Amino acid sequence: MILNSHRTHFICISSLLLWTALVADPIFDLKKIQIEPLETLAINPPVEKDGLIIEHVEYTSQVHEGRPIRVKGILAYPKGAMKKPAVFFSMPGMAPASEYWSSVFAKKGYVCMTVTLPTGPLPEVIVNGRHLQDQNLTNFAIAQLRAITLLTNRPEVDPDRIGIGGSSYGGFFATLIAGVDPRIKAGMSFFAGGNHQLGTNLPQFGGMKNLEDAQLWQSTIDPAWRLKHRRVPFLWAVAANDHWFHFPALVQTYKDSIGEKRLAIAPHWAHAFDETMDRQLLDWFDVYLGRKEDNGLPTPILPYLKAGAMKVENKEGKLVATWNWSGKRKAVNAQLVVSYGHNTPWHGWVHRLHSVFPAKVSGDSASAEIPVPELGLPSVVYGNVFDADGTTTSTEPIAISPSDFGISQTTDKPTLNGYPIGAFSDEDWSHLVRTGISFGKPDKKVHHSSPQSIRMDPAAAGLPQPAASMKLLNVPDHDHQLSLWLRSDGPAKIQIEVKALPPAHWDKPVVEAVRKSLDRNSHAVPTKESIPSFKVTASCDSKWQRFELDCPDKDAPIEGYTLSVKQSDDTQATYWMDDVAFQPIWK
Repeated sequence: MILNSHRTHFICISSLLLWTALVADPIFDLKKIQIEPLETLAINPPVEKDGLIIEHVEYTSQVHEGRPIRVKGILAYPKGAMKKPAVFFSMPGMAPASEYWSSVFAKKGYVCMTVTLPTGPLPEVIVNGRHLQDQNLTNFAIAQLRAITLLTNRPEVDPDRIGIGGSSYGGFFATLIAGVDPRIKAGMSFFAGGNHQLGTNLPQFGGMKNLEDAQLWQSTIDPAWRLKHRRVPFLWAVAANDHWFHFPALVQTYKDSIGEKRLAIAPHWAHAFDETMDRQLLDWFDVYLGRKEDNGLPTPILPYLKAGAMKVENKEGKLVATWNWSGKRKAVNAQLVVSYGHNTPWHGWVHRLHSVFPAKVSGDSASAEIPVPELGLPSVVYGNVFDADGTTTSTEPIAISPSDFGISQTTDKPTLNGYPIGAFSDEDWSHLVRTGISFGKPDKKVHHSSPQSIRMDPAAAGLPQPAASMKLLNVPDHDHQLSLWLRSDGPAKIQIEVKALPPAHWDKPVVEAVRKSLDRNSHAVPTKESIPSFKVTASCDSKWQRFELDCPDKDAPIEGYTLSVKQSDDTQATYWMDDVAFQPIWK
């Protein structure tokens, strides 16, 4: 975890199991995966598209009760490819095989394969005499491991240069398989990792019943623990406010890995990235799988910058963070990221504010002051460094408290915004679109202080008024104030509501058991009555007006807040909103 004070038997795996892991995998029979007949068939003849060859194939994943489980996949590679590096890409959301994703890597010069995961009856996997709760994940992983066997048998593929990548569920499998399969020479993951006992939205984990089940998960199907013993280059890109894979779990996955590794954290993002981060993930394999003699492949690119440990110290009464990095790439910018609040797994990470402060770059290091608005307020801090290509390298986040460094007085009370995309710039609008939560339409002609606003048109006759829903980030256990600017082209009543959310999955038995094992003083599950909401109705006209809504902390455990903005049914105007802010109030 980020903070080492959570030391329990739950986090550790017994020495016997560790020894067993070095000798034989507890749930995957790699010998069978590698040598059993694939019985590969072409579903249709290969097709050439834009210089690529596309093949649809079928192969045997397992044999169940005498019946082969057949898996369909899509291969893509440059025309005339021989002994090229290959990437197996695990699909997001366990979606069907994709010509698009296979072609993304094929256009870069790789052989790439995606598969459609099998359905129907499959054998159960038994570990230590107990049935795994996540048997579907185990068998889905076997289907993908068998696809890697298929790749090793193709003349287009150099079997010594195979990588694996994936997004979301695919990132789960990419992390898992990189630790399972010695044929994998590099890996990367969009969003996902292991250590799910520290926070996850995976239903397979949430469906378990008790701490013993969670411990079994951690030592069998969890993607992280094998990478404590197998060295493989791996890049984890982390959306800091992801609801599927919580921030502490990803950080611990990175921390546990013993191989060449990189961490890239995107503050404010949730299960999506900008184009630069996407490109960084796709280009990762060029560093470790490319060769100069590969015709059609880019010359291997320089390794990404490697961040050193962050150092925090008291300098003349101020808290200062410094970190350095190594590598041949040129660093052009750096930022300090501070996330104020407690460091408790399963509590508040999905809506937690990560505030960005500029850092001063000097050679191969950077420094920045950490504002201390309250003496008793802990925080999690990390540094990002960016090279000339925009590639992000993050330090390992650390948890700190000002008192640990002898800070005796507050140094700054920064004005922070828990809705950092509230200016609705082009970049902010792109963020909304890429995360799938856009609303209204951007308008450059009517705006307040920013370059554009969001226009909300009234509903057509007989339809409900459209609503804008916004994910608000917060500093845990603090009061906040919402503010936004509104105007309309006629009289309008705009309903503004900020609703608190209960922490995710606290009502599930396994999550309750895990939380208690990590923190004996963990909060009880909040009642519906203890989860607050705050409302105001704004009367708008043709002039821009600022509206405020106080959102005091109710001393109840919450995940965070959402904002809903909607026109009342009894008015029919077009209205605009701009400069949305959700400001924590320092104590």
